[in-house]
Amino acid sequence: MSVHIITDSSSDIVNPSDPRLTVVPLSIAFGTKTYADGVDLSHEQFYELLVEGDDMPTTGQVTPYAFSQAIEAARKDADGIVVITLSSKLSGTYESAVAAADGASDVYVVDSKNVTVGQCILVDYALRLADEGKDAAQIAAALEQARERVH
Repeated sequence: MSVHIITDSSSDIVNPSDPRLTVVPLSIAFGTKTYADGVDLSHEQFYELLVEGDDMPTTGQVTPYAFSQAIEAARKDADGIVVITLSSKLSGTYESAVAAADGASDVYVVDSKNVTVGQCILVDYALRLADEGKDAAQIAAALEQARERVH
């Protein structure tokens, strides 16, 4: 039984080495130029633009289409999928993931209620639970309990 984990780039996971993990990029715009976070804009470049540029950045949520593409790709090698998003209080990314997973019995969407380090901790925990042989439903339930303890 294999489980694939999908998260968004607000987790600050760069170049995931685990093949069971997919990081879907948020968009970041500086003025009229838009970048895919972690794809064509590194953390270093982000801070350079922040310091040197005249524009403050704006971010865009991951679209339902981007999540559906990641889900379809993950289905090729997984029996179940857990999507862990940044806090729904900060972004519409959670709602995008829910829309992409609508009607899919093998996809569980978890609102991390966190961002960056907190979200990354939950992703790492999900991968450990998968290593222990937990299925996607068990992992999602464990994450929903654990997220309240991440501060």
